[in-house]
Amino acid sequence: MRCVLWTYKCARCGTAYEAPEPAEGAYGAFLMRSAGKGATVYLNALDDPVYEEVTAILLDSPHSRGMTARQRADVLQSLFGVACDRDSDGSEFEIGRRPACPTCGSCQPKSWEVCDPPKWIDEEVPTVSHEQWFRLGEQERKAVVFRRLHEIMHRARGSTEN
Repeated sequence: MRCVLWTYKCARCGTAYEAPEPAEGAYGAFLMRSAGKGATVYLNALDDPVYEEVTAILLDSPHSRGMTARQRADVLQSLFGVACDRDSDGSEFEIGRRPACPTCGSCQPKSWEVCDPPKWIDEEVPTVSHEQWFRLGEQERKAVVFRRLHEIMHRARGSTEN
């Protein structure tokens, strides 16, 4: 896949490092990173039937009825990892997870920007898989999504109460 390199600056140790991201304008293209090893998989949300299915389940939830389209999109990206096969170390893949610092392992950069001048690379990235998801029945799939949605809503309420 064609990617552009970004420069990240680690908030914890100050290390500057580069990592690929989908090219600007690659609508629906995401690099999902795992919370464990930081492995990367590619998601083309426009062509992934599971992304469409999870979207429909989210729209069917009473929790989503009061959300704006932007809020629903953010929630969908936050919960989509539950429908994906896990990394080899058992960790979940996440949309929007920043790449880990190669020095300290933190995924909390204090800044990031496209390399200037832009650096383009062709990156071999495996496509996200959904074998575990396909083994679930329809009601089980809904339960998995609703459970994660409940966790997200609970965290959001907790962060507004502090």
